[in-house]
Amino acid sequence: MPVAHLYLTSCTEEQQRRLLEEGSVRYAAVLGSPLDRVRIFVHHIPPSDVAVAGKVVADTGWHAPYFTALMLRGRPLEQRHRLLGELTDLLTEVLGGDRSRIRGMVVEVDPDGWGIGHPGGRDCRPGCRRSVDTDTWKPDKAPQRRELRISPGAGPGPGVAEAFYDRASAGAPNGCGPRTVRASAAGQAWLIP
Repeated sequence: MPVAHLYLTSCTEEQQRRLLEEGSVRYAAVLGSPLDRVRIFVHHIPPSDVAVAGKVVADTGWHAPYFTALMLRGRPLEQRHRLLGELTDLLTEVLGGDRSRIRGMVVEVDPDGWGIGHPGGRDCRPGCRRSVDTDTWKPDKAPQRRELRISPGAGPGPGVAEAFYDRASAGAPNGCGPRTVRASAAGQAWLIP
């Protein structure tokens, strides 16, 4: 899930590279997330398109970086605050300037509204599963295979059956999160990523 957007009015190529590389490492460290999942985007905003304290940055030179960082809902408050601090520290170290002008926001995303190579990130946090009853993350207990039967006409064809495999199931296809295999009464089968 780790995705951050940095909005900057001034940045050299070397500074941008540092923000992307060091920001990725810090983001992964704060969340305990694999580095290959981190995405950071730098957006260059012309100084004539930004105002700080009612003055256009092109006229004042008051550069004021802004960032958003996405994370799945349910992360501890301390972790969100630590991420805000790490990204603010990084922007200050790399760009210099007045720390008090940097603004940032953590945006919590519902796991059902996030996908990593497939819809629904609910089961994508390593070693955890989402508890439907309490809406919190809990450690995986045992690999499970769940089945759901869909009534005729409810799926892409009549007589459709679906089998849901949890990430840790022996028969589950490779990858993160649940996978759905559908088979019709006509013998057709397809994988839903």
